[in-house]
Amino acid sequence: MNITFCVCIVFSRFGEKAGDILQSVFEQSYSDLRLFILDNACPGFDYAHLVEIIRQYSTEKKVDIKIQKNNHQEKAEKVFKQCVEVAKDCNFTILCPNEIFISLDAISQACTKLQKESFFYISSGNETIPFFANITDISIQLDSTIISIRRALNLARGITPLLTEANWIKHEEVYLNYSSYRMLEKLVASIPSLWKRKDYFYIFERNIRNKLINEFAYPIGLWGLSKNDYTLILYLQQLLEIIQEMNLKNRKSYILLKENLGIFLKQLKTFSESKIKIVFFAQEYSVWPSLQSFYDACKNDERFIAQLVYVPFNHPNSNEDPYIEGEAIPNSRMEPYWQNGYQIIPCTMYDLSKECPDIAVFVKPYDLVPPNFSFQAINKVIRRCIYIGYGFEIAAWNKDYHFNLPIHLVSWKFILYGDTIKELAEKYSYNNGKNIVAWGHPRADYYIDLEKKREPISLEWKNKINNRKVILWNTQHTIKEGIGAGTFLKWREEVFSYFNNHNDIVLLWRPHPFMFSSLRNSDSMTEIEVNNLVETIENRENIILDRSPDYRNSFYASDAIITDGTSFLIEYLYTGKPIIYTPKEGNGDIYFQDEIFDSMYIARDEGDIIQLLDNICQGLDPFKKKRISFAKRMLKVNPEGNGEYIKNQVYSDFTKECSNGI
Repeated sequence: MNITFCVCIVFSRFGEKAGDILQSVFEQSYSDLRLFILDNACPGFDYAHLVEIIRQYSTEKKVDIKIQKNNHQEKAEKVFKQCVEVAKDCNFTILCPNEIFISLDAISQACTKLQKESFFYISSGNETIPFFANITDISIQLDSTIISIRRALNLARGITPLLTEANWIKHEEVYLNYSSYRMLEKLVASIPSLWKRKDYFYIFERNIRNKLINEFAYPIGLWGLSKNDYTLILYLQQLLEIIQEMNLKNRKSYILLKENLGIFLKQLKTFSESKIKIVFFAQEYSVWPSLQSFYDACKNDERFIAQLVYVPFNHPNSNEDPYIEGEAIPNSRMEPYWQNGYQIIPCTMYDLSKECPDIAVFVKPYDLVPPNFSFQAINKVIRRCIYIGYGFEIAAWNKDYHFNLPIHLVSWKFILYGDTIKELAEKYSYNNGKNIVAWGHPRADYYIDLEKKREPISLEWKNKINNRKVILWNTQHTIKEGIGAGTFLKWREEVFSYFNNHNDIVLLWRPHPFMFSSLRNSDSMTEIEVNNLVETIENRENIILDRSPDYRNSFYASDAIITDGTSFLIEYLYTGKPIIYTPKEGNGDIYFQDEIFDSMYIARDEGDIIQLLDNICQGLDPFKKKRISFAKRMLKVNPEGNGEYIKNQVYSDFTKECSNGI
């Protein structure tokens, strides 16, 4: 039987490569073709090449061609409508319209008229009924369109061969990650049980088309089409062809169906990942504890492939060696990871579209990173993103930065440190916290057997401490009035004066990594004054200035803390030691303020700080029971460790979702 085809192609987005698409149509075996070519005289289009292709093939086969070479939309749409009228009488129709050149209304009307089994709509951006949707990268768009046209023609003609070991598609870019493999495997497993239903093929076809629309009907973004998505599209189309062939020619052959599906699954497994690939996007080493035990748990679990990638965070107050986009990341930024045995990959050497992890883990919600490693860019490639905050949400003036940035609202899992903060997040979150889980924070794992943690601190510190009590002072970098929580400018004279007069105790000062840059940038101190301050402090017999990448040794070495309203106010609760809170007037509101004021020591003036430090020196801690009770209510601590617990919960939820199929 002769099959008549109607193919409408708009070349305006393909430029000089348009002939490749045309040739892919002509190369198919058919006896009759009605071809409509619409173009808006785009730059670089080689009409001579187009004419040569048409001349070559039109002598061999019956070809009816209409070309609209004009940038006038009204005329182009007239030809497009003629194409649609002709298509109604053809056995098979392929439309490749372009919504820039053909209006959405005209495309929508065409789609409505041509709703039949032999209709394919290959889109480059429209959202009406896309079979192959929204690919914005031109090189990928070209390849994908050719593939779609060829497969559409084969499917229409019913000549797709049954699968064999020999003719399975081979491509260097074919790769399916674990989640896509498991979902596709589940889909295939569901076919035999439903095969006897008369309407099964139509249900199955609709489900796959819906999957293609839901997964790929949005702009691909900076990374283009990933290897995984490319492969998934090919596999879904291949599966459609198998079912179509069986439906038309071998409807009663249940055994043959199972044989073909068995071959499909065998080949599918060959090009698929057998483990869950999870990538951790790390930044400065001081925030690494927020991911470390979770990463270690995944790294040591044979069910996972754990990758660690360094993404530079370019805060204006950062004192790290500057990162210039397009250049290599300074080794000094990654050196702490290397020194501690972590094989971290610079993001400049990590290709997300080829690695195709199943899960991505973020530690900061901000976009002060290379654009292609922002959450928005990553989330277009990886369907399951996890956010674990680099600190503990506490500053009430910062609600939107805690709960309502894109990463909070869109990520697969937003992990919080306990049920109490989860309840608060659900109250303030725009999505009512639907993706929030209170699995505990990985930082909790570093306060188990706390007394043993003092042993590895440096000999230099041990010699300076010399068995004296140690008070940790945590100062935040937002020091301007009415902004943030930093109170350094208020307390510096009193604190340094106290320790100048009390040599029997040691001050362990850990300024925020951005503190000294903030002092200079805010004109609070000059460069010379900052340098003089640092020199004076380092020469003091009972003061230690901690500027190391890892803050945990300060927690281990100290007997109490003086802290601004930052995440340390909550994290230090893990230690069970006394906490002196220095609220900032005018902008110091915090969550759980009443409970904190009732269980921690509050310093508002010079007399308070002196009295509270005197009490600590004397071993007085009247709020200890209240503080420990508050800590138990606030902080989730799992017996196996929070990192291990989070890993197990991620695995459980992940595999459950994958088992639902496509």
